[in-house]
Amino acid sequence: MGLNNMSPFLALIITFGIIGKVHSQCTRPCNYDEVCTNFTSESTTFYYCDCNPELYDNPDYAALLNNIPVSCGPQQFSVDITSCLGRSMAQANFLLPDENRAENPCFYATYSPQPGTATFVYNFTSGSSSCNPALSVNSTHAAFSVPVWFKVNTTNQVVILYNDIMVNYTCAYPLNMNTSLGFGLNPFLSTSNLTVAGVGTYTTVLQLCKNSNCTETYKPSDMPLYVQVESILYFKATVFGPAPSRFSLKIQTCYATPTNNSNDLTQYPLIQNGCPVAPGVTLYIDGNSTTVEYSMHMIKFVDSTDVFINAEFILCLETCIPSCRSRDGQQPNILGRTDISSGPFKVEAAGSAGETGSAGGNGSAGGNGSSASFATSWIIKVIPLLAMLLIKSM
Repeated sequence: MGLNNMSPFLALIITFGIIGKVHSQCTRPCNYDEVCTNFTSESTTFYYCDCNPELYDNPDYAALLNNIPVSCGPQQFSVDITSCLGRSMAQANFLLPDENRAENPCFYATYSPQPGTATFVYNFTSGSSSCNPALSVNSTHAAFSVPVWFKVNTTNQVVILYNDIMVNYTCAYPLNMNTSLGFGLNPFLSTSNLTVAGVGTYTTVLQLCKNSNCTETYKPSDMPLYVQVESILYFKATVFGPAPSRFSLKIQTCYATPTNNSNDLTQYPLIQNGCPVAPGVTLYIDGNSTTVEYSMHMIKFVDSTDVFINAEFILCLETCIPSCRSRDGQQPNILGRTDISSGPFKVEAAGSAGETGSAGGNGSAGGNGSSASFATSWIIKVIPLLAMLLIKSM
């Protein structure tokens, strides 16, 4: 490549070098809505971060607010409002969330982590009954969505230049985290809400897991879920709400029904008064954290291939560990109760035809499977023996 051909590249490199030098001259890193600019006074050039005129000469506040970076935490989220956006909105008579707490009940606090930025923090749950985040769930994530109002202050104003703005800020979390969100009745994920007066709203989710550690859960792609009698089902329930370290979740009652009516007269009890009453039911974690983990052996109703699992959970102050081997059980301070149902599970007798997906196993394929396995093994052993006898007779 000749020097003449290189000149555009050299010009480009020099241009970027100058831009980089200008930005590096500012006393602090500029915010995303600022540009580093300068002015000269008495032969001295001063550099500073200024509001980007492309954004603020004719501001689209709805677009600016919808594009604010959101920081998601376990119990809350925060948004950063820059000094440029804050000043511009104040000049347009918008009320920021801390100036309108009545219509922003999930607002918690504000602070300034760095020059030029104010951070507004929101709780997903709070003591206010008006703080009701929208809850949604899919096969992989659960999400909180909190509406935040930026209203125009009409006090002492003659005309209004802007409409009120409402922005839904959303945080999504993988379902294997300690979150409890969503709605619906299905085999792999069910939820329920519980409100404690003066404290807030707690949401409990019941998940169907593929193993005892619940490192992998079932998803819609695994449905419909066919299981066999005696297959092991692993369940994990988690609760999410304010001050989680003060509370524990405990399963109080669990039973199976052949329909989605939890009051169906046909019921098979699995857990009563916090203790297993059916063979194959095991409690792994219960009453000492915000998580309950348990398993059961699948049963089948004679007149139905469907099974629904219905459970009642209680939220306790501190711990409420069950004592099933004695009558000296801990008397829990119960704050509330919530019911969750999951299903239907399609139950097949072992060895029946049809597509079968296992929800866990106990090492046995059932009576028919064992007989078939024994017969196959017997035939495999007898055929070589018959062959040897045939050869000797010849």
